[in-house]
Amino acid sequence: MCPVVKTIGVIATKADHSAGDLSVFWQALVKLKQGIESLLSAVLIFCVRLYQIFLSPIFGRQCRFQPTCSHYFIGAVRKYGPFVGTWKGIWRICRCHPFHPGGDDPP
Repeated sequence: MCPVVKTIGVIATKADHSAGDLSVFWQALVKLKQGIESLLSAVLIFCVRLYQIFLSPIFGRQCRFQPTCSHYFIGAVRKYGPFVGTWKGIWRICRCHPFHPGGDDPP
């Protein structure tokens, strides 16, 4: 009997997995990760769009940067993904205050 191998929480014998099976497994995990990131990006962009439609007209144009912080956030999420893009967007919002000169700052 083959020794038991533990791979990512799944217990199987060595005879059950060939190199091709594991390759397919990893490809499926990569596709799942991409799908989750795509869904998170869509949710984040949707939330920012809601802000742009409903709250931004109430507050008026307060951003010191070009593009605005909300447009920067959307661009960063599209360019860097939901995790790094959110971090960059939050960092940009933290820099948007009256004591910062602002200016051109693309994502």
